[in-house]
Amino acid sequence: MGTGKENRRKIWGLVFCIVFLAVLAPCRKVQAAAELSKTYVILLMGQEGKDTYSMEVSGTGKGSKVEFSIKDASVAAVDEKGKISALSPGKTTLVCTVTDKEGKETVKKATVRVYDNIKAITLSVKDVEKNALHKNKSYALAYTCKTVAGTNKNIDNYIHYEVLSLEGKTVKDASVDAEGNFLAKSTGTYLVRACAFQSDQQYKKWEKDSEKYADYILAQDEIRVTVTTTNYKKTAHKIGDYTVNLPKDYELDIFEKGKERTAFSAMVEKEDGQSAVSNIQVIIDKVDGAQDYGLLAAVMSSVYTKDKLEENWKTAYNAKKASVSKLQIEKAAVKKREILEIKYRLTLRDIVIKGKEAADIKISRMDFVNTVYTWYEGNRHISVTVTDAQEILNPNISDVAFDIVEELLTLEEKK
Repeated sequence: MGTGKENRRKIWGLVFCIVFLAVLAPCRKVQAAAELSKTYVILLMGQEGKDTYSMEVSGTGKGSKVEFSIKDASVAAVDEKGKISALSPGKTTLVCTVTDKEGKETVKKATVRVYDNIKAITLSVKDVEKNALHKNKSYALAYTCKTVAGTNKNIDNYIHYEVLSLEGKTVKDASVDAEGNFLAKSTGTYLVRACAFQSDQQYKKWEKDSEKYADYILAQDEIRVTVTTTNYKKTAHKIGDYTVNLPKDYELDIFEKGKERTAFSAMVEKEDGQSAVSNIQVIIDKVDGAQDYGLLAAVMSSVYTKDKLEENWKTAYNAKKASVSKLQIEKAAVKKREILEIKYRLTLRDIVIKGKEAADIKISRMDFVNTVYTWYEGNRHISVTVTDAQEILNPNISDVAFDIVEELLTLEEKK
């Protein structure tokens, strides 16, 4: 049995231990519960950076085991590190199971929503021909979308429409509303464009800064439409040995006819009675054997230069000055043919047309928009030249140029 002094020492020592432990108790580390970085994940198919998401798990503790799984494997996939990948449109659940070193399991879940995405869009005008639109009348536009998932419809996407001039500038006389209804207050030819966005929020960002958010446009398409004052019907016209269909009210003038060559012009009158608003010339020459597009492009690119065009037109019209601008030579496809399209604007000044018996005719200025379509078909070289003295035509002769060529070729083959 100890002395009183020793007993007191033991008691104080016990008190000290109790106090020490009481002080240390709040400082002991408590294991936090496991948490996911997101409980709702949205993935966009086919959009890099947004078609996957790496799920992070916090509060697992040292030595814990983390496993991931997806309830519907057709919608999304997940790897062992928690990277989720979009597979098809739909909704599913990500399951994360955390097992600590004592074997205790904690299950966390997150919703995964996969949206389809537009890969391509094709624009058209419902139920009418593109060149048969009237001013001050509304026309519904239609579009079909090819999506990443392979369907022909879009899911929760936003379509933005705009109307531009042929030069790509904004116009005031034509517009398309949010529902896709086109309306033009003036006759003319317009470019109608449709751009697909993932959502209206992305469109609004793009609208504020189109350069910064250019990649927000998923797909786009544009069509050329011609607006006229009245409808027109095609009627049969006799051109030498041929009969071709042209819009009503066209006047025909055959200025060259031969065994290997047919050239003619078709003109339409303006509403004020003036003629020569537009004309078309079709020339079909025979060549030695089939030729290819590359040869044609090389030849035409050397012939249709700004300097040569200006010199030829200046001589042809006895003009003091000829100016060619916006010369474009591009590859195009019309009626499944690989063709060369040559387009340019021409301005002639101080023209003198010599009169045989009457006085000379003097014209201060003439403006044209010339388009040449040229291609090889077998052993024939075909050239269609459309000259528009004004951009607003009624009817638009360009739209029937290839119909004329189709009939001429068909008739020649029957001979």
